[in-house]
Amino acid sequence: MHSPRLSGNSDDKTLITMSISNRGFVKIYLREVVINDGERPKNVEVGGSRTSHMVLGGGLVEDPYITFHDIGELFIYPELTEEAKEELFRSKRTNTIIHSGIRIYNDEPIEKITSNYRYFRIPFTLEKKGMLQ
Repeated sequence: MHSPRLSGNSDDKTLITMSISNRGFVKIYLREVVINDGERPKNVEVGGSRTSHMVLGGGLVEDPYITFHDIGELFIYPELTEEAKEELFRSKRTNTIIHSGIRIYNDEPIEKITSNYRYFRIPFTLEKKGMLQ
């Protein structure tokens, strides 16, 4: 699992959206997301976008083609090729998830994110820190 981008409000470090992608060959099962020193956040959601709008930045709530789910309800599928994405955009089909992300809410500022997941049934961890300081 790869996380190329993060978004959040520099004045409010209690909400972060993290774009994630799967550069592998099989789906990823996200098991758990903890923050800071292993704390469970107030809420974590996995998002899927069925258009070119990434699960990042503004307009996520208003976009009918981006949906958020509890962890375990939505897998992180392998990244599509550029050709496959272009074909989906041209055909205007909206049943395939193109972009994925994680949205995290907490009462206290979020300074570090640790995502635990399984790929080929093997446990892995992705850690991001220092992004909103």
